Amino acid sequence: MSRSPRSLRLLTRLLVVPVLAGGALVPAVDAAAQPALTTLTGTVLQVHGAPPPPGSHEPEDVRAAVQVGDRVLELDGVDAESLPSGAPVQVRGRVEGASLDVGVTGGTLRQLGAAPVKATATGVRSLLAINVSWPGGTLHETPALEDAFLFGPDDRSVQSWYADVSAGRLSWTGAETPQLSVTDPGTCDLYALSDRAQAAAVAAGYDPSAYSAIIINAPALHCPSAGYGEVGGRRTWVQDGLWDLSSGYGRLVATHEIAHALGLFHSHGLECGSLTDSAECEAASATTSNEEYGNAWDAMGNNWPGDVSDAVAEFSAPQLLALGWLPSDAVRDVTASGQYALAPLEQSDATGARVLVLSSGARRYYVEYRQPIGQDAFMAGFPASVSGVHIAVRDTGSTDTAAFALDTTPHANQPGDYTDFYDAPLQPGSTFTDPAGDVSITALGSGRVQVQVGGSAPDLVVDAVTTSPTTVLAGSAVHLSATLRNAGTAALPAGQSLRVAFLLAGSPVAWYDGVPGPLAPGASTTVTATAGPGGGTWTPTAAGTYGLKAVADDDGRVTESDESDNALRVRVSVVAPLPDLSVSAVSWTPSVPQPGSTVRFTATVRNTGDAATVAGAPLHVQFLVNGSPVGAYAGPTPSIAPGGSATLSATGTWSVPKAGDFRVKATVNDDRAVREVSTDDDTLRVTLTVPRG
Repeated sequence: MSRSPRSLRLLTRLLVVPVLAGGALVPAVDAAAQPALTTLTGTVLQVHGAPPPPGSHEPEDVRAAVQVGDRVLELDGVDAESLPSGAPVQVRGRVEGASLDVGVTGGTLRQLGAAPVKATATGVRSLLAINVSWPGGTLHETPALEDAFLFGPDDRSVQSWYADVSAGRLSWTGAETPQLSVTDPGTCDLYALSDRAQAAAVAAGYDPSAYSAIIINAPALHCPSAGYGEVGGRRTWVQDGLWDLSSGYGRLVATHEIAHALGLFHSHGLECGSLTDSAECEAASATTSNEEYGNAWDAMGNNWPGDVSDAVAEFSAPQLLALGWLPSDAVRDVTASGQYALAPLEQSDATGARVLVLSSGARRYYVEYRQPIGQDAFMAGFPASVSGVHIAVRDTGSTDTAAFALDTTPHANQPGDYTDFYDAPLQPGSTFTDPAGDVSITALGSGRVQVQVGGSAPDLVVDAVTTSPTTVLAGSAVHLSATLRNAGTAALPAGQSLRVAFLLAGSPVAWYDGVPGPLAPGASTTVTATAGPGGGTWTPTAAGTYGLKAVADDDGRVTESDESDNALRVRVSVVAPLPDLSVSAVSWTPSVPQPGSTVRFTATVRNTGDAATVAGAPLHVQFLVNGSPVGAYAGPTPSIAPGGSATLSATGTWSVPKAGDFRVKATVNDDRAVREVSTDDDTLRVTLTVPRG
């Protein structure tokens, strides 16, 4: 990650406004270039545009200009990306009409020192709304609507929002002008509009300099954004706003731009494609991986969920900290592994931590828990925003007040489509680990998290794979189980979800997805697949030997000390299903024989196997009395289905020699003509009693 003042921060096409103390131009004659170059020494201000409304993919709009006294010049030919708001600068360039071109020969822009804006805001602030119009351009606002919008008692007013979110630390008072007639700038020239609006206000008896901030409300800004604000300055602009309390986006624009005047930057999102975070992604945070308004749950982000709910989300933790709106006991710096509980960020009267701060090198991670309370009541309609914890990261050297929201459920990069960040919070059972492996955060639900710091982590290995039933038959469903052991130095936390996949030829045939823990270092547990193409079971299609691989944490959900030892390969023998024949009963006719009777034996043959016998195939059943053959069944037999039976009678008979007890033995498949599971149960022995006369 870059250690520059703007690491984890992207600013493009900045509005840079050096303000000259004393308000006079300092000419510097350049003999080699005509007309003369002008040198200005002042202080940088940045002016940021409002986020786009839901569904719009307009990029952020930030422009460049220089203000000299009451005169405003557009700044051309300069990349002011690295200039922090509030820093002293010296600018040298050529004045050409209403612009100052620094890109000409001899033009320069140099930062003279570090003087970042301090975004603190407490007490009572004053705001003057200057309403302007021109022929063909009027405003929707009326004095009553605008006063209610800005300062009214409605919970949705700007004053109520700031009082609620700051827990009473900041309040706004002020006034509104009537609609004052000015000349339409015709183009996006914010400072020309500002000069005309303030001049008209002075002429109407108002003193704009007596207010903490001004908000200029015009029929059209002729700019890409619906509003603009100076970061740490006094001026803000909105386009035909300040009247509709039922418009979430209209309320956001005013609230957002006034926050810029308090010194706040945008709340961004780190866009890493299919990843949540990586060293490469952080390194590109000043260019391709930044979503300028990425945080969906912050008034300084995109606020799209709030826009569609006619609401404005509260500030995220980094912004509240910058403003000084969180007491020290609400912020906990985490330096040791363990479980931590968070109170909702919105609950100003909560005891205990509402924000966890974890450090990893130059990175600082902020963990917060949001609930549908106060201005965030609308979040009840977005379950992912309140079930997990929100994580953001910023560089400790950044002058940006905000941080980058981490998308823990990332999807493909869709530039400007902030819906990707709706499910950004870390959900219960999921873990985030920073790229350096120094910090690991597992969401446990209800604001509780398990934190691992200093590289201590579990290590999951598979010690055994078993099947049920033990004998695996082709065509039959098999349950797969894996014995897991934690070979690491830290426990697998309670509530941590885990997936164990069972793969054949690289494709999963079944998997377990659940919460097996807690699992202490050295402890083991057995999990059984519950999901997959076969609903949690595997059905081999043919007999043979299969190479089965079980992989713990195959989707990388758990941060481990060793990610290379998660798999175990085993061989599974699959046999073809076979019948299993047994004699379940032996009977005879007559049922009560007498000495001299002729007896015919019958056997009930049952199939307890997994396959039917072949229809018409010969089957042999041998009958013996006192060890001597007395008849047999031999011939084609109808198919006996698994669980079915057949009654087979001997073709020969036995003559009873005398009264007494006789040992009768019936054996099916005694000639082994039928391949079956086992021959151990093929015989049944019974006693035949011939009564004495």
